[in-house]
Amino acid sequence: METSSSPGQHLKGASFQYLDSLGDQHLRLLDLKLNHGDDPIRLGIRTYRIDDHPPYIALSYTWGDPNDTVPVFCNGRNIVVTRNLKDALWQFREDRRRSVGAMSSIKCHSQPLYFWIDAICINQTNNKEKSFQVGLMAKIYQRAHQVFAWLGPADKSSDSAIRCINTIGKMVEECRMKNAFENCLKTWQDMECVPGGSGRLVSVDPVFQDIDGSIFTVSRKAFQDLFDVFSGQSNQSDLLPIAELKEFFTRSWWARVWILQEITLSRDTHVICGAQTVTRYRCDAFIHMYAAMWIIMSTRRRRDQGSLSLYQHDIIRHLFHHRPTIMLSMPRIYHGNRFPLAALLRATCVGTINPNRHGPHNLESTKPEDKIFALLGLAADREELEYLGVVPNYDVPYEQTYATTMAALLQQGHISMLSMCQASMSPNLPSWVPDWSLSVTDMLQDIREDHITSYPEFSASRHWTHQDSIKIYNEDGVITRISMEACLYDDIYQVGHFANRTNSKEVPLSQTYQWPVEWLLEILRLSYCRRKDYKGFHNRLRASGRTSIGDVGFNQNGELERVGNAWFADAVILLEDGLHLNRKLPYRRVAQQLIKGEARNRKVMGRIGKEVQLASEIMGKSLGRLPFVTQKGHLGLSSERILQGDRIAIIAGSQVPFVLRPRDKGQFSVVSEAYVDGIMDGEIGETAEYGDVTLV
Repeated sequence: METSSSPGQHLKGASFQYLDSLGDQHLRLLDLKLNHGDDPIRLGIRTYRIDDHPPYIALSYTWGDPNDTVPVFCNGRNIVVTRNLKDALWQFREDRRRSVGAMSSIKCHSQPLYFWIDAICINQTNNKEKSFQVGLMAKIYQRAHQVFAWLGPADKSSDSAIRCINTIGKMVEECRMKNAFENCLKTWQDMECVPGGSGRLVSVDPVFQDIDGSIFTVSRKAFQDLFDVFSGQSNQSDLLPIAELKEFFTRSWWARVWILQEITLSRDTHVICGAQTVTRYRCDAFIHMYAAMWIIMSTRRRRDQGSLSLYQHDIIRHLFHHRPTIMLSMPRIYHGNRFPLAALLRATCVGTINPNRHGPHNLESTKPEDKIFALLGLAADREELEYLGVVPNYDVPYEQTYATTMAALLQQGHISMLSMCQASMSPNLPSWVPDWSLSVTDMLQDIREDHITSYPEFSASRHWTHQDSIKIYNEDGVITRISMEACLYDDIYQVGHFANRTNSKEVPLSQTYQWPVEWLLEILRLSYCRRKDYKGFHNRLRASGRTSIGDVGFNQNGELERVGNAWFADAVILLEDGLHLNRKLPYRRVAQQLIKGEARNRKVMGRIGKEVQLASEIMGKSLGRLPFVTQKGHLGLSSERILQGDRIAIIAGSQVPFVLRPRDKGQFSVVSEAYVDGIMDGEIGETAEYGDVTLV
């Protein structure tokens, strides 16, 4: 057993060695020694039974650059740590010495101050120890007296951000809005709709329902002041320091997937940046209010862009709240209605194809397998997953961990997880297994607050599968392929082509006007490649318009919905622009007749001069995708990785079709999900022929 060394006992040049391996209910704790200034960091280390409830502080942090390391003393011997960890230990030692900041609750400096820090308390060279300590980490953070979340050394922007968060957090606490964010958002939305001036509260004192069901009243003035602070509604000079807040909430700590467990399970978390401290509760209050204001301002922009100030445009432009919102919401979710692993993966792995524009979304880990292991301690279905073989094990390749996890999720009935299958970094990962180490981007559907239910709803398959119909195949204990019930319905006949497209991940500013027109015209061209009776050019254009965005778009309230033919007039406007750009279109005459008739309708409906919403949606939905037409004449939209000859399959129990690629021995690989116009609502019927399809 490692034991603490006496002060000043340093063995110069000697490296620290772990003397024994931990038992499955044991942990090591570090005693941070009190000394001064530039003196070396000195630690003692001892082993304890966790059920003996030793008092300790658990550290939540990022390791930082693995190549930037410095030595500290542990039991008098050298141990190398990253500079970020050394900075944290130095700051805690200084805070303790001065009796300020985060250490103010420690009353006696002569008492030991015990920390649990994974980089030192777990033997990182022992995979067996790492595996069972990872399984114990949920209990470690639950039992900690406090959790210190170290975001790194301070700078001018972090001090300004923390002062702002503490000020706003105090206002939220005084309004008793800490657990009523949804009610707050609804009331702010109602305030926006007040006739004669947005952002004014007309009721007397608003009444809200707390998370426990209790009813409480908030001072009208206090609630209005809270709205004004965020919105800049009262021409304030003291507006939120948005740039500084973005710097704070995009520090690397907010991106780490392990943080989710650490912040969720702790009883008391203090977020520390240099010598400044803010509680988890105040961070939570601030980020949810900011997210609510972002929704309010985005909705206002859709209604009347000219009504926004430069400050309010800044709120919309600075998208930094997704990661901290997920982090800070999880404690309420965990203690209320816990998420299964499938929901946790969706919440932490879905990102955006253009993070520079839309802000970071997905959470990250240094080791790919930790994208699973870090979530198991929070998963409501952890015991069921353990029965299905999903357990922390660093002795197997991460691809095997991912395959075992996906097989378990499919056996649980989460067929929609196949929509997360996109391009992978590893050639050893089966195509039917998502690469959760990467950001999964821009699926056809979004997920509701339970992170399980997909919406808007499609129903391509009306044939539901049974758990025992999914067959798992092992080779030498490694899952390599599965078989599922599916209908091989059609083939891709031709894929859309854009000669001038240089980057599928973004649309250059110079092409903002022209690109939606080119996209729609190419889909319209594809509609002529196979014989299909559209019963008039207007129906052909309607199908092209739906396909151009996968039949999904945002309504005026910022909610996703099935679009259908609601934006047909927008498609006509783009078509009219297309006729000006290309005067040799084969359908020019019939298109001009349609445009002439629709122009009269637009004038009557007052649509002239308004934003073409279909064009805005195409700008996003076209990224990373290509349109196609099938042998049977269906227009479709899928990943840019699709090829002529790929198969269109309806997998039993899935809402959307999938593109499969034929492989050897009658097997298939998963390419991507797909929108296929005309079969998204079960049109192929119950009589479709389903059979076992093997995926590799």
